[in-house]
Amino acid sequence: MGVTLPLELWAQILREACRPLSEDFLIRHRQFEACSDTLGEGPSRTPDLVISTRKAVMLTCYNLSIICRSFLYDSIEISHPHPSPQFFQRLFVLLSRPLAVRGFFPSSTAKLEDADRVYGALVHGIYIPGRISNAAFKAFQSVLDVCPNLTCLRCDLELTKDSGQWFEVGNAVVRLQHLRYLSIRLRTFYREDPPLKIIYTPIVLPKLEYLACFNVPNFPMDHWHFPALRRAKFSSTSESLSVLSQHGHQLTSLELSVERAMEHSLVDVCSNLTSVSIILHPYSTTMPNLAHDRLKRISFPSTGLKDLGCCAFKSILQSTTKQSFPSLERVVLVGPETGTITEGMKLPIWLLDSLNHWMIEGIRLECLQDVGKDVCGELKERWYVVEETLEP
Repeated sequence: MGVTLPLELWAQILREACRPLSEDFLIRHRQFEACSDTLGEGPSRTPDLVISTRKAVMLTCYNLSIICRSFLYDSIEISHPHPSPQFFQRLFVLLSRPLAVRGFFPSSTAKLEDADRVYGALVHGIYIPGRISNAAFKAFQSVLDVCPNLTCLRCDLELTKDSGQWFEVGNAVVRLQHLRYLSIRLRTFYREDPPLKIIYTPIVLPKLEYLACFNVPNFPMDHWHFPALRRAKFSSTSESLSVLSQHGHQLTSLELSVERAMEHSLVDVCSNLTSVSIILHPYSTTMPNLAHDRLKRISFPSTGLKDLGCCAFKSILQSTTKQSFPSLERVVLVGPETGTITEGMKLPIWLLDSLNHWMIEGIRLECLQDVGKDVCGELKERWYVVEETLEP
């Protein structure tokens, strides 16, 4: 196959068919997690389809194989539940190989120095749902060291509490200056050694837009700085305190799992929020003060229509009015079977009153499967009132 167009132009043409999965990852998490302004418009491509397309293009000719090489190495997903140190060592060797590219580096980032022209420089996303053990952490860190252009990182780390490994995590991440998405889950175990006295140095991630933290309340994040942060997700209110106190005013979207009341109101720490997602526990009795003058959307992950009548939702739904939320446009349910309305489903009196109030004030109740459709009226017609509160 004779290629007469410049390789740079071919790269732009083929990007539509071989669009990096890391870009899909960023789009998907903008739209389907708490931090979204729109729902239901995510990419329909599957990783298998994209990879097969890349391989087919690479086998066409030598010049096209050079172009698609960057797409093929764009994202790495490790499906093993417990990747070993040896696995990360082999991956390090693979990604440390020099790139044999003659005068052309098909990367979406800025031009690299010659010293950075290794296969690891092509990697923009690393996703590891499995647990990275304490023994494998050093080898995993070496992999990050040869991937300077990472934009997305998702990892599950097993750390020894007070061992100083959190300091090492910061040192590994701070080198990733192109990082835009970081999802980190920590699992801790204890040992008899005395705690180490560590002076933490500032960790600045200038391009990070999305941060998801799970199980990190025992590790300090006061020295982490995210000047571009706009969206965040936390698995508990306690672990969100240090980040929200520093960066809450930057956030436009927040997802929070509520297990106890917050010390401050949401508007005090996150004055610019337009979207909030609240994960409620079935028997929650303490609710955060969500009243906010800029919020346009409140969503409930893992919540369907059948869950709305539970006591955990009573206080928060009853307080959802234009008086507390002057800008509120919709309440969105993002749970399984959210759009299924059947005859004879139970509707407590207090929820019926709330639905009537929403219809009067123009607040829509929407479901993930049918975005844009207000289901308040249909609920009132097909459900019947039987009791004050439903048990979860």
